[in-house]
Amino acid sequence: MKIVVVSDTHGMVGNVIKLINKLDDIDLIIHLGDNLKDAIEIENKLGVECIFVKGNCDMFSCAKAGEEKILEIEGRKLLLTHGHKYNVKYGLDRLYCKVKELEVDIVLFGHSHISVNEQYDNILFLNPGSATYPKGGTKQSVALLTIDNNEINSSILNLHDYI
Repeated sequence: MKIVVVSDTHGMVGNVIKLINKLDDIDLIIHLGDNLKDAIEIENKLGVECIFVKGNCDMFSCAKAGEEKILEIEGRKLLLTHGHKYNVKYGLDRLYCKVKELEVDIVLFGHSHISVNEQYDNILFLNPGSATYPKGGTKQSVALLTIDNNEINSSILNLHDYI
């Protein structure tokens, strides 16, 4: 399964849509919050299912959206969270404890606007960064996650390399 992971779009999805249009065979899009209307717009314009969770800027939007979701994809357990409840801007310790408690293989999170693509303790920590307002010297980005035959591959895609 080929998945595009997006976070922190804050109302601007044009470049995200352009990038996804240039990728082949996308099966799913995951939006990790901070403007859930963007997730709905992406899904409507691309015709690809978009699963989403609320971010700290989504407090009054989309009441049916949860703050966290657990997905099972091709035998792998994923935690989706925006990250603000785990203070990810100040480190991943709290998120790591939650991931160990839930026994997940992959955690997808946003909030910091800084991309992360790291394996730790056999767990993939993947933050796509921000598609609009990157921080910490990073570029506008999304993540690409592929889960196939029990193999996990992940990468950070710089939007300006595709548009």
